[in-house]
Amino acid sequence: MNEMSRTVLLEIPRDRVRSTSGAGFTSKRQLTFISRAIEQRFDLRVLTAFRDSQQLTDLESGLRALLVRRFAGLVVDARMSFPTSDHALVWVTLGVVPDATSADVKEHVTNFLLDSQIVCDGIEFLSPALPEPSTIAILRTVKTHAPVALDGIAADLRKRGMPSPSDRWLAGRLDSARKRGLLVRQKIGTYILTAAGLQIVPHNRSGSSSDVDRMLAMAKRRQW
Repeated sequence: MNEMSRTVLLEIPRDRVRSTSGAGFTSKRQLTFISRAIEQRFDLRVLTAFRDSQQLTDLESGLRALLVRRFAGLVVDARMSFPTSDHALVWVTLGVVPDATSADVKEHVTNFLLDSQIVCDGIEFLSPALPEPSTIAILRTVKTHAPVALDGIAADLRKRGMPSPSDRWLAGRLDSARKRGLLVRQKIGTYILTAAGLQIVPHNRSGSSSDVDRMLAMAKRRQW
């Protein structure tokens, strides 16, 4: 298990996979069922990697060593699954949030596999799981940019390094705050804080206060 990305990798010998499960064997249908059960119960992502031979396992080890050495501090692990003996799917685990360097990582992976006469069917980056934005952080964004729509709130949270898991998740948090009387959703879909919401958002006289953020945002929009 990779705790940073909340991901579990199941390595399955291909000769143990059959059309139907039985003693000592499993099936793709059973693997799908098990993966979903793990994801739902433990809130983890499950990846399934199939193995054909020691040669392919050694190939994975070589790629991992190359990437970890070449991109020290960025790449912490690399795993592969082989749908067939000459095709591969690659998962690269990063120690930090992806940046422009990720393109170089993709190029190294693709070239490494081509040299081994393996077609790369896809590369996916697994990033550290970021903390979900708190209710206070969401309310501060609303205060700063009000009246502000859902997409504007999501964009500001991403800019501040606190991306929401999804728009649906964020809408749920906003609705919960609305029911608590902390904000109001206007008819056009924008949000503003209530007096109760304003009272719980931290504010002080420092340059990083929510009041200063609000004035700067209004100045950009020329709204006073």
